[in-house]
Amino acid sequence: MLNTRQALGPLTEEDIKTWLTVDDKEQTSAVLTDEQIIQTVTEPESTKEEEEQEEEEDEEPIPAMAEVVRCIQVGLRWVEKSAKSTPAEVMHFRNALYRARSEARSSLKQKELTDFFNFERQ
Repeated sequence: MLNTRQALGPLTEEDIKTWLTVDDKEQTSAVLTDEQIIQTVTEPESTKEEEEQEEEEDEEPIPAMAEVVRCIQVGLRWVEKSAKSTPAEVMHFRNALYRARSEARSSLKQKELTDFFNFERQ
């Protein structure tokens, strides 16, 4: 099978050597001068990593659940006392407050070891 190919005709040993050595003339890695090596080693981290760190720093941290509950309570009081508020808006605030309180309670509950694993029960 190695000696013949129907599409190309018979293969010669020279064809095989050519295929195996075709990439030898191509440069596969950059050749650095001494100055480039020194510059690479002595310069601080790349600017790409610095930009990624700046983007991470720009993100606001998630507020604590106690703060979330307190803010929703303030919003609920405002909506309840506002003359322009609808019953649906009050209901949305109460639902958000209920959800925030339940999440705050569940974050205070000590987790069991099995809570960290996802068991599929059949």
